Amino acid sequence: PFCCIENDFTLADADEHAAMVDKVKSQIQAAAACGATHVRLFAGFTPAGNVTGEIWGRMIDAFAQCDALCEELGLLIGIETHGGIEFNDDGSATHINSVTTDATCLQRLLTDLPPRVGFNFDPGNIKAVNPDEKLCLLDLLNDRINYCHLKDWSRRGQGWVAGAIGDDDLDYQPIFEQLKFDGICQIEYEPLEDTEDGIQRSLDYLGHIEQESDIVAFKL
Repeated sequence: PFCCIENDFTLADADEHAAMVDKVKSQIQAAAACGATHVRLFAGFTPAGNVTGEIWGRMIDAFAQCDALCEELGLLIGIETHGGIEFNDDGSATHINSVTTDATCLQRLLTDLPPRVGFNFDPGNIKAVNPDEKLCLLDLLNDRINYCHLKDWSRRGQGWVAGAIGDDDLDYQPIFEQLKFDGICQIEYEPLEDTEDGIQRSLDYLGHIEQESDIVAFKL
């Protein structure tokens, strides 16, 4: 089982950061008590260009503390690739480059993080920051992925709205064909007005990939 924890380890205020770390460690203990095997964490939502050396150091230390606790409790961390989000008047979301959607920062994270810490690979979130990155930085993350979220985003005005995989132009077939991870991929369908239909569209799209690919197979 996977437990999703809400956090931000890139807060500028040191006291707020310390309180955040304490909260996350408490929630990791709760996740272990519930029988979880993995916890989804965020690195943070501060724009990548505003992350100072001090903030970076605190972020890495926070993950080191959380990983030590997770190792003691038998859990693994998966950091979600997720930018900052600002909502627009039309209901769309503008995605802002963070340390987990920026290629240079991700490369540094892979070096600085404890080796047990993996990533919750969310291709849709990377697309929403960098639509031209067709494999969504899979080449960087492929060896450290331990969980996946599946969704897509469609343009609305200057922002994006969430939808099902297959609804827009994010081609998951080459991603799945190159993905080394062979574990759980969660359909993350965010709209609430047509949840069952959206999940079914996602499943149909996965079925289409299976038919088109010689190497991809899913277990539902």
